[in-house]
Amino acid sequence: MIKTNINIPGAFAEATNLISLKCFKQQKFNIVDELIYMNYDSKRLANLNDENHDRCYLVARKF
Repeated sequence: MIKTNINIPGAFAEATNLISLKCFKQQKFNIVDELIYMNYDSKRLANLNDENHDRCYLVARKF
């Protein structure tokens, strides 16, 4: 495999549960913001209320 430097200054992603958040943190991503589903749309997203799936995190990292 040929390794190429593509000069990307950083990256961002969404972590939609605690397991994916843990994976991003292991890769040195930081939490930029979080959206708590019940505060966003409590009727439509009412079934997303357990602690593993009750919010979405915006994570980012500079390289």
